[in-house]
Amino acid sequence: MPTLRSRAAPSPSSPASSATPPSLHSRVHSTSPTTVSSCNKLSVPLSLLLSVLPPSTFLLNLFSFVLYPTAASRELVCVSQYLYKFTDGGKEKGTPYPLMSVTAKKMTSPSSLLELLYLTSQNATILQLSIPDKSSYYSFSSSEELQLFLDTVKSLRQEAVKREMGHSTLPLTPAEERLDREGRTKWERRQRVRKRVMEGEMKGRDEATERLLS
Repeated sequence: MPTLRSRAAPSPSSPASSATPPSLHSRVHSTSPTTVSSCNKLSVPLSLLLSVLPPSTFLLNLFSFVLYPTAASRELVCVSQYLYKFTDGGKEKGTPYPLMSVTAKKMTSPSSLLELLYLTSQNATILQLSIPDKSSYYSFSSSEELQLFLDTVKSLRQEAVKREMGHSTLPLTPAEERLDREGRTKWERRQRVRKRVMEGEMKGRDEATERLLS
């Protein structure tokens, strides 16, 4: 009489086994990026209001009693045509920025009360990172580290422009091509959502929308 035999579980190397796909953070790092910049993202309550007020010392003294910037650890990585933002734990923050849409510069003189608050409260070098509809601020521990990041952004942005025009002579790896496709999809989705928000089609902004637009 035949006996019943249990089916052996698939081994870890078996195609039937379900392996956890690598995270975006690990895939970005697998391309051996030129520069991985560790910094702190600065934020403060009422930032929208402070960004439209003039850099007045009187207003600074008035607001500094109740407002103080907070700093969250971030990792900025440029790969191919996109800039990625991660937490210390490797979690993606916001949408990747296409380098051709990025303006990055060292903040030296404030143009708003918000920037004056950041400059006077941080014993560090401040980066202003902008895309057409928003600016973010990051503190670096040294001018040298910030300059390395700025040089990387400038070099890769120039290469992205060449690639867009069909003049680039540097081939992309399959991993970089996939990251570029994914980055383009995320950026285009962000722009569609932003347009709907600006046109008033989306009533309110939930947490997922805020993450997408950041």
